Amino acid sequence: MSFACDFIRDVFLFYLQKLSLRFTEYSQLKMIHLSLYRPAMSRADAGRLIHLSKKRERAKEDMEQQMKKMEEESSKIGKCTYVFEVCFMMWDIIFRKKEELAMEWRIQQEREKNEEITVAYAYWDGSSHRKNIKMKKGHTISQFLTKSIEALKKEFTELKTCISENLMFVKEDLIIPHFYT
Repeated sequence: MSFACDFIRDVFLFYLQKLSLRFTEYSQLKMIHLSLYRPAMSRADAGRLIHLSKKRERAKEDMEQQMKKMEEESSKIGKCTYVFEVCFMMWDIIFRKKEELAMEWRIQQEREKNEEITVAYAYWDGSSHRKNIKMKKGHTISQFLTKSIEALKKEFTELKTCISENLMFVKEDLIIPHFYT
């Protein structure tokens, strides 16, 4: 069908050029030509076409309005301070709380390290000699042995030339090295 329409149109245009008609006459003849070869359309189809064209126009207008609205909003884009301030405030509060807890923990650790405890020990040279000594919690076994030697030097002459590395610290059946606290 389209081939026949194209052929007839070409022939029609050829004769128009031969006749050298003015433009207005040519456009009128073209409209007549199109109406002659357009398939018949019912009124319902014509109404649907009009409805579709109006629907397209409305959609196009809506798109244009949305584009204008987006352009207006894009000129006003900025940082939303309300949302971010709340987030930063929460993180700031959490960070401060962590710092306070860390500081409290450090103070408690220092207090515990500086706390003095009484250690009961026994010097054994064939017979057991029980004594008590006060020490800070963070001291090593070597420091404990040095302090106990100082306390025992008065009673035992053999300890006058002794150093802490010459002694062993035994707790029940376990020998504990000097570098432990």
